[in-house]
Amino acid sequence: MRVQLIYKSEQRVWPLPDCIERFFTQGIRLECHQVKTDVHAELVRQNADLVIVQHEVAGKWVDAKTLVFETIDGPHLKSRRLLPQVAGIAKPWTLTPREHLNRYAWRHHCVQIRDVCGPAPDTCIIETPPKPITFEKLHVVHGFAAAKRMEILRETPVDFDAERSVPTMFYGTVKYGNNEIDLHRGLALEAVLRAGGEGKGFRKLKFPEHTELMRRTRVAVSPWGFSPICWRDYEAMLCGAVLVKPDTSFVETWPEVFIPHKTYIPCRVDFADVPDIVQEVTRNWDAYRPMRVRARMLAVEAGSRAKIVQRWCDILSQWRDA
Repeated sequence: MRVQLIYKSEQRVWPLPDCIERFFTQGIRLECHQVKTDVHAELVRQNADLVIVQHEVAGKWVDAKTLVFETIDGPHLKSRRLLPQVAGIAKPWTLTPREHLNRYAWRHHCVQIRDVCGPAPDTCIIETPPKPITFEKLHVVHGFAAAKRMEILRETPVDFDAERSVPTMFYGTVKYGNNEIDLHRGLALEAVLRAGGEGKGFRKLKFPEHTELMRRTRVAVSPWGFSPICWRDYEAMLCGAVLVKPDTSFVETWPEVFIPHKTYIPCRVDFADVPDIVQEVTRNWDAYRPMRVRARMLAVEAGSRAKIVQRWCDILSQWRDA
């Protein structure tokens, strides 16, 4: 089976361009093309059995032999208008149940923030819902955990018995220019500081410094941003910290990583209970070892090239058999 991968950002589709040999052993000849525009994408497109194209360069030429790889930082379906005419759409994560995609704009989680933290401009629910569509051709694939920057975290073992001196932390942007998200993230920072943790309202720490601090931290607080999940979630899991964030079970990932009370501790949307959670984790630190081990195992699996290739091969086989 001959498959073309056409993309604009290598970082966004990684590690597929580096898995050509793995695909070949599965009977798939993967040809990769990095382009700048949808016009360029159409020019390099050849007579392949299937074309996987990153959404940024998916132009009017897409058809039933095209699978759109939508790599946006959000669970909503940006390419929904293309779904009826293409072979499918693959995303790193989406909403669950998927019927939410027919009701909410991409800030579905902002509805929850507004309901708990107070009123803000009602820009979250689509006033006139779009024409409902079905989602049999929507597939969830790899995301943050598979990125190049995560390789060092996946490969570096974690000493789960090591002493951790930082009770909790949050370094991240708190001013997004969105009322709900700004309020939500500001409350997260306030809760971390009340709990005696480290944090600032911008992520000025470089990646090595941030992850080194994460390895010394017991509880990593991770609020929602434009997306309900983010780099920090996987960094925390891979570094062996206890992840605390609002209940994110409305997001579907592959593999299923966000399992409340199994891989992370769900907190209030306004983070009012974070100081108590930090105290509880500190007091019963050893009891949270199974959660930390399980979370890291799933985060490592989410970045496994062998499993990523198998996931894509299953999707491609499903399309071919149909």
